Amino acid sequence: MKDHVALRIASYYLQLAYVDSGFEPRLIASRRHSPQLDDTRRKLAVALRAAGLSLRQIGWALGGRHHTTVLHLLRHRRMEDAGKVHGVRDVRLARP
Repeated sequence: MKDHVALRIASYYLQLAYVDSGFEPRLIASRRHSPQLDDTRRKLAVALRAAGLSLRQIGWALGGRHHTTVLHLLRHRRMEDAGKVHGVRDVRLARP
């Protein structure tokens, strides 16, 4: 997707996130952390990925974050959706 199109899509979704969460777009893109703000970023990353933006473009929209940070956000969100406990990795027991 072209960067100018991604910019418009990201801007639109940032405004929706502001209406939904109450966090201003500049705060969403900032380096600040809180559980509510991080959850808003996760939801926004999922929505932007579903809209077709690349990891690099999503990182740019979230304040210049690296694409691997976006990948972590998306994976963390999938783990939460699957019901896994926060901070605990999927551990498989070895067969006897």
